[in-house]
Amino acid sequence: MRTSGVRDGRWRLAVLVLSGLMALGTAARAREIVGVQPYSLDQPRVPAMLSPAGNAAPLSYPSALTGQRVFAFDWYLDTAASRIALSRTARDTLGVKATQGTVKDWGIAGTEIFDVSAPYVLHVGDTGADPSDPRQFPFALQCVMELRQSDQSALKALPKNLASDLTQTAQAAGLSAEDLGQLLTPPINIVGTPFLQEHTVVLDPRPVAAAMDLVTGLLRGAAGQGGKGGDGGQGGQGLAGTLDQLINALAAGGGTSLGQMGVHIVAPGQTYAPPQIAVPLVMEQMTHKPLPVSDAPVPFVAGVTLENGDKRVTARLALDTGGAVSIISTKLARELGLDLDHPEMKAPLMGVGQGTPEVKGYWLTSMTIPTESGEPLVYRRVPYFVADVEGIDGTVGANLFIPSIDINLSADMLEKDPMGVLSTIQRGATPFSRIVLDLPNKRLGLDPMPAPPPAPAEQPAPPAGDGGSAR
Repeated sequence: MRTSGVRDGRWRLAVLVLSGLMALGTAARAREIVGVQPYSLDQPRVPAMLSPAGNAAPLSYPSALTGQRVFAFDWYLDTAASRIALSRTARDTLGVKATQGTVKDWGIAGTEIFDVSAPYVLHVGDTGADPSDPRQFPFALQCVMELRQSDQSALKALPKNLASDLTQTAQAAGLSAEDLGQLLTPPINIVGTPFLQEHTVVLDPRPVAAAMDLVTGLLRGAAGQGGKGGDGGQGGQGLAGTLDQLINALAAGGGTSLGQMGVHIVAPGQTYAPPQIAVPLVMEQMTHKPLPVSDAPVPFVAGVTLENGDKRVTARLALDTGGAVSIISTKLARELGLDLDHPEMKAPLMGVGQGTPEVKGYWLTSMTIPTESGEPLVYRRVPYFVADVEGIDGTVGANLFIPSIDINLSADMLEKDPMGVLSTIQRGATPFSRIVLDLPNKRLGLDPMPAPPPAPAEQPAPPAGDGGSAR
């Protein structure tokens, strides 16, 4: 029996060693993503409307274009926002009622004081829902919102000389500085995790990539034609030809789908096609005392590894679909050995808070995100900006999942050559064709973009002949 036991032990040891080697082989595999750029081309948005709590009629306003009553308007789906926030513009347009209370919130630009709304019901619809038809907004959440006391203006984020020039030009056209600010900065309304923790959301970023293809073609056509119209004998591929394509695509999409990410909401209890990649999420409550507004935990991606040369850190980063860029704290930046006095890029950012900072950016060597299957996502040459937000070490921003671009948005470039900024655009990768925000099940689902079909092989030239008929 002892000998038999030894043989069994050796057999079990061999199996364990073989299993371990297989596990190492599995762990060594990784899905690599190359070509992500610093700025997301879009963030997920949904049409949504409000009604006072108690089965009251939804709020609406008259459309200046159609004269119809409009119930819904754009809201950003922001996984890093633990609250529901309404812009000052929407608040005034709809006549949203406030209580006497206030609440403090914080973000990339510091802290900000918000007013507190009376109870309302938020009704959300899918992309393309008719804003004049309240029946198309079936996904409801009763909430108390934080109300912005004043909307920010992008003018404050621009260099002073450029902002002054734009203001003077606007005034010559009969626009006030406030009007110009509203044109440059659309009202930002935020649907945060109080809604997202109860509803799964499926995103389709392919319309964003399609729009970028058309715009890129438009810029190439303009450059090729010296900025002039005409097809240049290229079958409509010059500026005018590409512009026609853009207009036709807009018309085919009803003027709303091209360039805007598709958003489909999965009702509680319904299922969806399982994604190819699943990233586990950790939900964390950011505040630890009762608030006068609706508040819910936000999702974090744990075990993210960031590398800069021979420096490496592991962190838990907030999943931030409302962030056009990805950020890390000053502490992590120093641990990675980044030279904070000599950034590789700069950009102005706007968000919650009183400031509009110009943040410093860097290209890290890589970032590794763990997945449920054990096959990690590895981003090569990944862009990160340095900014400190209370309570987090950094974010996994929308630019890492949604089509992205690189563009020189530094204050120096904006001031010296505002139009020249367009010449700095570099198109980024479109890594995923479907993105599933499944906060109820603490999972981020991803379907990789299919690889393009291989180019057809060149056919060999036929042998030279006498040109006669075959015999």
